[in-house]
Amino acid sequence: MKNVLYGIILCCVVGGLVWSYNRGYKSGQNAIKAEIAEKTQQQEQQIVIANQKILDLQRIIANNNDECFNRVWDDETIRAVNP
Repeated sequence: MKNVLYGIILCCVVGGLVWSYNRGYKSGQNAIKAEIAEKTQQQEQQIVIANQKILDLQRIIANNNDECFNRVWDDETIRAVNP
């Protein structure tokens, strides 16, 4: 009878250890997933900001295209190309 009681206690202890290990493992997985999701969100925000800066720069270049062209080429060349 003692052996059966010790067997039941041993099963309960092992089951409790397995259960607590699984809870900790899942908790760690969730923490890592949350960290990865946060980093991904930050990277996406940085990409959006970088793309906006590129678009702003392209807009500035497009608006100043004539001025940039005039700075590079002298007036005679401009008149020859654009009569």
